[in-house]
Amino acid sequence: MSLYMLNCEKKRITTSLIQNFRPWKIVILVLIGFIGGIFTSFAGSGVDICVFSAVTFLFRVSEKTATPTTVAVMALTSQFSFFYRGLVVADFDSLAFEYFKVCVPVVVFFAPFGSFLGSHFHRITLAWLVCILEIFAMIGFLATLPPWSLLLAAVLIMFFGFILFSLLADFGNRLIQKEAEQNNISKAILLENC
Repeated sequence: MSLYMLNCEKKRITTSLIQNFRPWKIVILVLIGFIGGIFTSFAGSGVDICVFSAVTFLFRVSEKTATPTTVAVMALTSQFSFFYRGLVVADFDSLAFEYFKVCVPVVVFFAPFGSFLGSHFHRITLAWLVCILEIFAMIGFLATLPPWSLLLAAVLIMFFGFILFSLLADFGNRLIQKEAEQNNISKAILLENC
């Protein structure tokens, strides 16, 4: 919902990378990675969503850049976690290994293929595709007929997530406007000195 609202903004400014990369932005990304890592340890997914949200909502990076970035983050997280759990901890559930064997052939082909296709779409088209996939994910969740407690938890997560992403988007708007003003002031000073 937040991504949809973000893309309803007329003439939204996006960039291909994080602009004016400063130490405080590194701290935010590390903190988001840590929080996403906690979510991933519980649910198997989370760091990818946190990174995508941070770079698109807060730092205004285009979805065309954020999507392949999060695919790479998911791949690296999965590889590290799989080998750490299997080789270092040596405590690997056999069902998880069966899931891994089933997923590998699909992911090895479709993750890079999806990133390749996404690089040829317009930013808005890619954002719409992400929204449509999320709608299908929600329909799939509801089709499993989850218990009321799980439905309530899902509604609360969506509600608080919407508030969080809206705040991130608002802060990102103010951040990009402030940086644009600073760049204009810097350019004016450079022109004066020339």
